[in-house]
Amino acid sequence: MIGKMRFWRLKRARDKLAREAAQQLLGGDESAAEAVAENLKRVATYDAVLASQPAHKLRQISTAALVGMLCLVLIGVGWTKRIPQTDVVLKLQTTSASLRLDRAWTWSGASVALESADHVVLIREIDSLALGRSALDIPESRRLSVSGGEIALTDLSLDASGLLDIEKDEDGLLNLYARGAMFDVALDLEGEIEFSPELRDCAESCEQVSDSLALRADSAAVPTQLRFKPEEQRALSHLVVDELRFSRVDPLSDEPASFRSSISGGSVLFPDTSIEVEVANGDVVSVEVVNGIVHEIVLADVIEVIFSGAATSVRVGPRGYERELMPSYLQYYFHSDRLSFFVASFGMLWGILWSAQKFILG
Repeated sequence: MIGKMRFWRLKRARDKLAREAAQQLLGGDESAAEAVAENLKRVATYDAVLASQPAHKLRQISTAALVGMLCLVLIGVGWTKRIPQTDVVLKLQTTSASLRLDRAWTWSGASVALESADHVVLIREIDSLALGRSALDIPESRRLSVSGGEIALTDLSLDASGLLDIEKDEDGLLNLYARGAMFDVALDLEGEIEFSPELRDCAESCEQVSDSLALRADSAAVPTQLRFKPEEQRALSHLVVDELRFSRVDPLSDEPASFRSSISGGSVLFPDTSIEVEVANGDVVSVEVVNGIVHEIVLADVIEVIFSGAATSVRVGPRGYERELMPSYLQYYFHSDRLSFFVASFGMLWGILWSAQKFILG
């Protein structure tokens, strides 16, 4: 065994002889044939000496180890690194849902008959009001209630970037809170309608010729509340959103701004990988929405939300123990692009086996 410096001196001497032999052959001098042959013999001798040295085997082992480590690193990254964005489908039962509209939303054409104690509808923070074709003065309290007769909710609309919170309280009443954009509500009225005291005189002056009540609220600063109870199950549909949350204020917490999950059950599905995760009662579901559609918000005994769209993060689990559900690159390619997955897997497996063979057998 020779030292590293001597090994490289032998390598340089060998390369010098090989260059001299090449130059002599290119010179075309027949008298140099013996010198060329002698140089080639010496080059072969150098090659034999260099090949017998442990440094040559060390380089082979180092190359094999490097290839093997690279393959293992790629496998580790593919297993642990999550894709930056994927499609997700949520089907959740909850007592509240909060969303931000990416586009203006209008719900109409599906009248919702309302009920509660004497069909009461309570509306807070209004900016304009009309009974039929007659404009009414806004009460100083900026609130009104309507009861009696038959009342139906016929139209709802909220402009883009508006925030819509939907909550169901212990009495089964639904509360809609709109803020951040213009909010419109329309009601159909039939029979003996009772208005709140602030509107009673004005409503009588309209000669009871109207059968509709329309209001508008510029809820950019203060949320507008609409409180009612449907007689039967209805659904709000096709809301294009870029934010979605499922939480409400925790009344048992000592902290004034403490929230708890409002979810009672459901599932999270990733269509690209066919992975579906069940959501338990009280689990937190945190979704970083890029864009998507709330296909339905069913106003039943519990609020049922069906959403599909693109997300950059989906976390599910008990509060404080949420886990990230975004698929890894290996999961994604295994389910969505089998050919690329198997080609890459074969390449990395071959690299590991080749490295092992070189490392063990030399």
